[in-house]
Amino acid sequence: MPIASSLRATILAGALFLALAVPGFANDDDAALWLVNEIGVPLDDRFSAHVMLQNRWTDDLENYQRTVLRPWITLHLPHRVQLAVGYDLHAFTNPDETEHRAWQRIGASYPIGGATLLGHFWLEERFLPGASAVAVRGRFNLGASFDLGNGFSLVARNELFVDFNETSRIRRKSVGENQFVVSLSKELGSGVHFNIGYLQQYLDVRGDENLVYHTLNTGFSWTTPTLFDGR
Repeated sequence: MPIASSLRATILAGALFLALAVPGFANDDDAALWLVNEIGVPLDDRFSAHVMLQNRWTDDLENYQRTVLRPWITLHLPHRVQLAVGYDLHAFTNPDETEHRAWQRIGASYPIGGATLLGHFWLEERFLPGASAVAVRGRFNLGASFDLGNGFSLVARNELFVDFNETSRIRRKSVGENQFVVSLSKELGSGVHFNIGYLQQYLDVRGDENLVYHTLNTGFSWTTPTLFDGR
């Protein structure tokens, strides 16, 4: 379908263009740990439901920073295009506050040679505590997945976070974050995968010294059998 092909090409080209604008090195380096566990449930041949739980430690693992709960629904379209809508709950420990997010995502994948190109655009509405307005952010992701055989796969991706408006908590429209990830996945059977990788997270702190976190990113993902038979 020409529309699907054009959409896929636009997402991938746009993500690649913006990834080239990755911010420079920041002034502070810290080790971090993210535990990421996810379950996906196919509802039928078009829809699937997902939930992810993240636990994050920062400041050389001395500070438990936040808990993230993310449920979402995905619509699987022809030509490897996906639409998703979801919600994020970010429960912070220092300061003790909660952030709510609504988000919509369009993604596509394209096999080429021994790899699969991956790209998505993620529109995010952030309800920040004490903010004067809803903060709107775009997330542009480009990556590739490689099948290594024997149940192993490797993923490399880059995601650029762009703030689209200004609020009392987001002081200017600009690049606010960048994440570069390289991860290894091992299929353990019964739909279970173990994932481990490196995540470099750049944060524009807007007025203070910017941060780079060097993060061990690990956890499990599980895809269950189809919940309904679709008939």
